[in-house]
Amino acid sequence: MRGMEDDVGYNRVGLMGETVCGQVLAGLNREGQTTKANSLNAIMKSRAAQWDSEAVPFGSEMACDLTGQEGVYYWSWIGNTRHYWDNMYVLSLPTKPLVPRRLTKDKYGGKLRRIERQIHHYGSALNALALLSGFQSDAHDIYLLHAGYGGISGLLSSIHQDGFAAASFYSWPDTLQRDGCNGDSEPGFLGWRLVRGQGVKVHTTDAVRRKVFLGEVGVLLSVDAGVIESVEYSQGGGTEVVLGQLEGLPRAKGAVLWVEATGGKNYAVTKPLAEKFRGGWKISFGSTKTTVQLE
Repeated sequence: MRGMEDDVGYNRVGLMGETVCGQVLAGLNREGQTTKANSLNAIMKSRAAQWDSEAVPFGSEMACDLTGQEGVYYWSWIGNTRHYWDNMYVLSLPTKPLVPRRLTKDKYGGKLRRIERQIHHYGSALNALALLSGFQSDAHDIYLLHAGYGGISGLLSSIHQDGFAAASFYSWPDTLQRDGCNGDSEPGFLGWRLVRGQGVKVHTTDAVRRKVFLGEVGVLLSVDAGVIESVEYSQGGGTEVVLGQLEGLPRAKGAVLWVEATGGKNYAVTKPLAEKFRGGWKISFGSTKTTVQLE
């Protein structure tokens, strides 16, 4: 909230990591903190209303970064303004093709200072959030999934063997190396973290295993403890979700399972018996795994 006051610069443009603010808003609503949630929502929607009146509202602290797209997209989506789609189809898609991406400004932000097309850049992991969100709204548009997944997972290719995360990778044939600067890779990894698991899988294999999106029915599943081990979906039937524990860590007694409809019918937990809690379903864990049925 402090960052949105008048004496703070850049708060009327899109910023990196604004999806986190959206998750804070969702958490406040789940915890019943309505006053705080309404205050945050009002401030963010006022920005979306301003962007809706602007022809090109996608600036950031350095426009050639293209790092303002995530924030503009997210709050325009919440506010249901026209730049929700404009951002994704006019700006996000052209800057994230299914080929080596990103003509960028390492003349200013990189250790090797020149302008060229890079094989990957940290900003793509944040901008890809818009594409993957769009795929959840229209699971028939596979291009959104391809480009979004490339933007998210490509970030991992910039990590050195010693763990250093480079800002980008140079594509000139006489170079073909990672940049020596880190840049803003940390917000990029935030984008990667925020969507891990959002794919149609039988057994989850990603690094986090707490989210699964069922594109066929438009349902997003997420838990706040343990992991989603597998999801079984039958067309015309119910959906079975297996929840488990994280290996090598203290055992959780249970978890909250959120079942969010993004474009299909509403699902509810039918087995085991579960009570509504924090906007989701409170599931108690068994000795090893717990099977949850949704209908």
